[in-house]
Amino acid sequence: MNIENQDFSMPAQLALDGFAGRIAQTIVHSGLNQTEFAGKLGVSPGFLSDVARGNKRPGTEFLFSLRSVFGISIDWLLTGLGTPNCPCASGH
Repeated sequence: MNIENQDFSMPAQLALDGFAGRIAQTIVHSGLNQTEFAGKLGVSPGFLSDVARGNKRPGTEFLFSLRSVFGISIDWLLTGLGTPNCPCASGH
């Protein structure tokens, strides 16, 4: 199967469209306000706000911090598939 001419961007974009909502949901379920949540991740509240509104796409360090600090599944964050909790992280 030749994958060179296939367009994979549309399904990935559709999955990422819900990314900001899943970040916002994660913040709400943490019981922390955005400033506290951002502090635990080592990012500014403004950056976190931009991510939660879909204005910025965070990098791998941010995703790894979410997994390490809060036990959030990166797969779930990126695709919406599976469960929010990562079985491989200890959570907070």
